[in-house]
Amino acid sequence: ELASLYMRGLASPENGKSPLAAAVTLYEQAAAAGSLDAYLALADLHEKGLAGIKRGPEANQKMVEYLTLAAEHKDAEPSIAYRLGELYARGTRGLPTRLTELYAHDTRGLPTGVEGEELAAKWYAQAAKKGFKDARKKLAHTQHKLAKAYQKAGRKAEAVELLMKVATAGYPEAQYDLARMFHKGEAASVGGLTQEQ
Repeated sequence: ELASLYMRGLASPENGKSPLAAAVTLYEQAAAAGSLDAYLALADLHEKGLAGIKRGPEANQKMVEYLTLAAEHKDAEPSIAYRLGELYARGTRGLPTRLTELYAHDTRGLPTGVEGEELAAKWYAQAAKKGFKDARKKLAHTQHKLAKAYQKAGRKAEAVELLMKVATAGYPEAQYDLARMFHKGEAASVGGLTQEQ
């Protein structure tokens, strides 16, 4: 509570420290003790570059670190895992071109490619498992993208296995890609299926 008062300028620390610096110190102490609210507050400060925290790859990595701790907390809402999925999914698309988008979606320092897609899928899956409304659709889309990344990286067995999972769940794009792979003979022996099935 005191850190929040400092952040809003409603209180000043007695030690002469700036209110923002004092708030960060209090949040860090609370985070060290396992506070979900402190994890989220520190993630927001790093994401927005507040309280003297410079935005960039290091701040993004700290933001993700705090969000991960928050998502793994026993009292975490599924929206936190969904937020992590969104961050990793953005990171796989690269940096936006317009300055306003860059400020709102700075993903420097986040994993890209297969690793970024795998992490996005992991967190969307956690959010979906906990019943977050939009997570299932995002998970299917991300798993489809991940299967394509596997295929591009020469990991065809993993691509087919994931496409089969997503296609079975009813994702039309995955059904099409899987059918195309069977047609080309690229998926014939994976998963025990044949082209006739």
